Amino acid sequence: MNPTDLWPALVAAGLALMTSQSVAGRWPLHTDGARHRSIDGLRGYLALGVFLHHATVWQGYRSTGVWASSDSAFYTNAGKGSVALFFMITAFLFYGRLLEARERPIDWTRLFLGRWFRLTPAYLVMLALLLVMVGVQTGGQWRVSGADLLRQIGDWLLFTIPGPSDINGLRGTQMMVAGVTWSLPYEWMLYAALPLLALLAGRRPSPGALGVTAVSCIAFVCWRPSLGNLVPFAVGMLAAYAARWPRLQRGSGSRYGSVAVLLSLIGGFALDMRALSPLPQAFQALAFVLIAAGNDLFGVLSAKLSRTFGEPTYSLYLLHGVVLFIGFRWVIGPAAAGLSSSQHWVAIWLMTPVAVALSHLCHRFVEMPGMALTDRCLRRWRGTAASPAGAVPGG
Repeated sequence: MNPTDLWPALVAAGLALMTSQSVAGRWPLHTDGARHRSIDGLRGYLALGVFLHHATVWQGYRSTGVWASSDSAFYTNAGKGSVALFFMITAFLFYGRLLEARERPIDWTRLFLGRWFRLTPAYLVMLALLLVMVGVQTGGQWRVSGADLLRQIGDWLLFTIPGPSDINGLRGTQMMVAGVTWSLPYEWMLYAALPLLALLAGRRPSPGALGVTAVSCIAFVCWRPSLGNLVPFAVGMLAAYAARWPRLQRGSGSRYGSVAVLLSLIGGFALDMRALSPLPQAFQALAFVLIAAGNDLFGVLSAKLSRTFGEPTYSLYLLHGVVLFIGFRWVIGPAAAGLSSSQHWVAIWLMTPVAVALSHLCHRFVEMPGMALTDRCLRRWRGTAASPAGAVPGG
């Protein structure tokens, strides 16, 4: 079996979908009533793409200790391209809210608090698992001072905006979670910039919301984001405008639109991004604009199976690296260094249901209760704030 063959990825996809369907039958998720059904269905396949990308990275990492992408254009793009599409989705959804603010004014407190409770609970689960893994790998010994250890953990508690510090002197700590946290500061950057973007959309944010942007700018200037990683956010914002064009909606919803999406996805993920950039990115952008306008790729993306698979995407994105590390380093152990390509893919197939089931349970029992805290906290805070004046708590 060739390490870059495509068919092992198809087997992993089939196992992932079957696992998702099976676990959802026991612990159902909320998959109905979504406005952007195609995007909800797309998310799961993107997270699976990141998982498969890191699965091929582990081909070399388990034997050489070098963390590097494979020579396959597809498996390389499955990582970079999938994250780029995640950025497009985030920008599309939240900039779309700004465009709709005249009909439904934005509750900035709810938005920021909702983002906090959306991203933090599952992240803390990942961080807790990471700390346990670091403790095991370092034999439970203190390799740095208490102050340094607290600072390193603090960097991770800040979603690695200050940088993914090596914890307790363990080199390559971030590789234990496949380095996935690099994208989270970009997500937070977009949320912090929304009040400023509201001005671009012709809306007037509250002074408090602009204050959040101003304070956040200091942190992100120190962080120094890559400008190239901001391009997908711009694509998502343009898609928010394009998706409101009736003519594009009609065209994207046709069979011809599905053919265009399929060909664009093939081009975006099969062409070598290093040699032909920015052509693959352009194909990915075109596919996303058509999907954002309502295309469901011959019904695949809007199918309940896809939407169920897409629901625990964030947990799958965060936790699959943990599964890969534990699987290769602890379960298989030293023998992992000598695995053949065929044996490597068999190991990935065995880990796929574990990663999907774990992400589903994390979403069901951690993310969903966390998201429910938004309204509870708002009612308590606004009720307390209004009580001295005898006002009715805000909704």
